[in-house]
Amino acid sequence: MEQASPLAEPQRRLTNLLNCMPPEGPSGLSEKLKVAFSNTLEEHLCDYQEPKVDNSEMRRQCDQFCQPKGISLLIGSPEYGFNMAEAEEVCLPTEGVLNHDPAQLELCGQWSQGFQEVEIATMEFIAQLEVFNAVRLEHAAAMVQDTLRIQEYVNSTAFRELVGIKVDKVTEVVKAVKSRLEGGNATLSDSRLKAEISSLKLRTEALKAALDKNMKLIQQFLEQCNTLYVGTGPQKEYLLDICSVLNDGCLEHASAGHVTCCCAYHPFTAFGEQLPSSIISGIGDFPSPARVTPGRRLRRMATEVPTDICAAAWVEASPKVSEAYRRIENLGGKDVIDDYKKTMGSTYGNDYCGFQVAQETTVSSTSSTAATSPTTSTSPATSTSPATSTSPTTSTSPTTSTSPTTSTKTIEIEVNSAFVPGVFVFQALFVWHLGRLAST
Repeated sequence: MEQASPLAEPQRRLTNLLNCMPPEGPSGLSEKLKVAFSNTLEEHLCDYQEPKVDNSEMRRQCDQFCQPKGISLLIGSPEYGFNMAEAEEVCLPTEGVLNHDPAQLELCGQWSQGFQEVEIATMEFIAQLEVFNAVRLEHAAAMVQDTLRIQEYVNSTAFRELVGIKVDKVTEVVKAVKSRLEGGNATLSDSRLKAEISSLKLRTEALKAALDKNMKLIQQFLEQCNTLYVGTGPQKEYLLDICSVLNDGCLEHASAGHVTCCCAYHPFTAFGEQLPSSIISGIGDFPSPARVTPGRRLRRMATEVPTDICAAAWVEASPKVSEAYRRIENLGGKDVIDDYKKTMGSTYGNDYCGFQVAQETTVSSTSSTAATSPTTSTSPATSTSPATSTSPTTSTSPTTSTSPTTSTKTIEIEVNSAFVPGVFVFQALFVWHLGRLAST
């Protein structure tokens, strides 16, 4: 009579058939690496679990293991698996496709931060450029208003009578024009414009200094960090042992057939960022009994938020740009903003985008709910009602004068995203390169 195989008992746990401990990586490396056990490894063979550990589940675990910086490499499938030595032929040097060199990665991180300085200087330059453009428009609007005011005075009866009795009529006309220009809106806007020009000059010099200082570091990064490294987690785990598809042998056994996962990391994916202490999160989010060493759980790593130059520049510039646009509207120069938008839109098309701030509305303050209601604040009847906008009780009431919703003003602020320095080209190339790595 043929003896029953242990695999004929689906409910029998794999831990009853073997006694495995998470192994360490090979010797000869600059640091000790470890194998991590998934929570599904000791449950049973892949096909004997409920639900089965199928290919999609294997892929999900591998992707989770490699977050946030790693490119997941699944080694095996529900039909076949590998032992530890075979998995290392993929994941570790010298036979593997991935490198392991913590010292070089540390250098790559230092060189990469040179680009971060360039990003910050670029962001500050773009922000100041937008502020300068807004104040430039304000100055143009002020000049238009002053010109109209001078024309109105020159055409007045009083001016004609004054000039009519003067012998030197030209001198009188020049005197009248100059006196009104010096006391006009353009005088104040001219001082603002000069101040923003000075600030733009300083930001330009700072950007040049950042480029001069860091271009050598960036060049070293591009030349010496263009390779794939094996990603490691908080406790130096580099390989995830998901489950066995072949037998009850431990991963390091020559006859073992396990599905495993390791992670490729390319420094270009974090260009400009500080190198994290752990490239991958490992099994920090895996449920128990996933582990690297008995009784110790792995902590999830914190991720760094990458810098978005355009977004950061707008956050930096928006208060000053918003204030300049408010002053333009107060001068009656909304047509200056509209002409600018039309020109930029026709020149750059969809590459020209805008940042929205609300139009001015005045609402009744008879109740707090009316003041905060979206429908109340946007209703044409409310915003155009003479009684509402001119009511002295509304403007003098202590409760209504401090309400931020009683009188709000938002202006459409435009971003000229056509100004794209070389740093954006760098970022686009890295995203493209990462896509190629993931596809291969």
